[in-house]
Amino acid sequence: MKPIIIALATALLMAGCGGGGRSDDNAAKSAETVVLRVGTDDEPGKPAADQILAFARNVDLLSQGRIRIEPAWHVAGDGPNWDQRVARMVEKNEIEMGLIPARAWDTEGVTSLRALNAPFLITSDALLDKVVSSDLSGDLLAGLGAAKVHGLALIPEGLRHPFGTHKALLGPRDYDGRTIRTPTSKTTANVFGALGASVNDDDVDPKEHAATESSYALDPNGSATGNVTFYPKINSLVISDQAYDTLSAEQRDTLAKAAAQTRDSAIKKTPTDADAAAAWCHGGRRIVLASRSQIAALEQAAAPVTQQLEQDGDTARLIAAIRDLGQDVSAPAPAPCGSAAPAGADNASLNGVYHFKVTDAQLRDAGITDAGDIAENHGGFTMSLKNGEYCWTQTAPNHLNNPDECSTYELDGGKLVWSFPAGEPDVYRVKQTAGGDLQLTAVSSESIAYAKVWARNPWKRVSK
Repeated sequence: MKPIIIALATALLMAGCGGGGRSDDNAAKSAETVVLRVGTDDEPGKPAADQILAFARNVDLLSQGRIRIEPAWHVAGDGPNWDQRVARMVEKNEIEMGLIPARAWDTEGVTSLRALNAPFLITSDALLDKVVSSDLSGDLLAGLGAAKVHGLALIPEGLRHPFGTHKALLGPRDYDGRTIRTPTSKTTANVFGALGASVNDDDVDPKEHAATESSYALDPNGSATGNVTFYPKINSLVISDQAYDTLSAEQRDTLAKAAAQTRDSAIKKTPTDADAAAAWCHGGRRIVLASRSQIAALEQAAAPVTQQLEQDGDTARLIAAIRDLGQDVSAPAPAPCGSAAPAGADNASLNGVYHFKVTDAQLRDAGITDAGDIAENHGGFTMSLKNGEYCWTQTAPNHLNNPDECSTYELDGGKLVWSFPAGEPDVYRVKQTAGGDLQLTAVSSESIAYAKVWARNPWKRVSK
């Protein structure tokens, strides 16, 4: 009996003194050095890569070296759907953690993050920062359980704009029938589909893609439309459920704190959209601005996507909460820069503000007899020309479908090439009077009758 009694006493002493074996297990776990790999499709030098490195530093400091974060760059290799392939690696615990764009999860059964990519909902840095740092982020991350991962934080990367491959994309007509390069996401594909465009995630090809959906920080080619913001790019920092379950409470707390620090640091250090745009403008790059009516038309065309998202009650609640956060938040547009004109064009010689009128009689004389066409094209036009870019505003006694517009022009010698946001340009011969007025003669146009009416009366210069 003595050996049994001694063994029993020893067992009771060990259990009693520690208050149970679970605490000892947690203590042992906390003392171990844990290595966690964080996967991404990006390479070093990209914004997402910088966020992973910041997270690794924060974890190292908070854990005093007992948790080590190892970045895994371009972990899924080449091929399409790169973000989804990294996400699936985390889901299967082939890699313990990942930094996955939030928009990628909507192909993987996660619905809670779709609200972040509802079109034209988050269009400012200020609102983006409020959303990811508010209590709302917990609700957004909660749906990741459907993919067998645990969300630690949402980390902002920046706002997304269209970068036109050959010309800036302004209104809906510029998207119709064209192909846009964008990473894979059901929600974002639906946004561009609502504008009449198709999408793929192929390498950018000027022969295939009319534009790239991107941000200034990624240094894309093309002409940016600076005041068209479809949605932000937000990265989700996640860990597989399997890896998370092996961690102690202390280790989980360390990861949560480090993730929050990484998010807050990104908010503080990421340049604003306007600052990033100003830096991107150097080197001959170009930013143009869409008109108010063009932006309104884009929002109207994309509205059915939001309505479809709101058919899910949880997503509708999240969208409404984001709208509430953004009630007092403005989205300042970056300053336009650059020029579409080739070297040697003398666009600046026409700089100024001009005014001309179009009458019903002039339209009828040109063969335009439809009452709706006349109502849309008569009235007063105020043209602002500056360094190859134009904006007009039109006034009339009736409602106008397109009362303002912005795009580009090119003056080369005596020839004025007037490029509309979509379609072929008008070509005019132009002379400037001693007083600065412009006298135009229509040379060619898809709609020569309208071009002749525009050229019928001098464009009176009203200011420089």
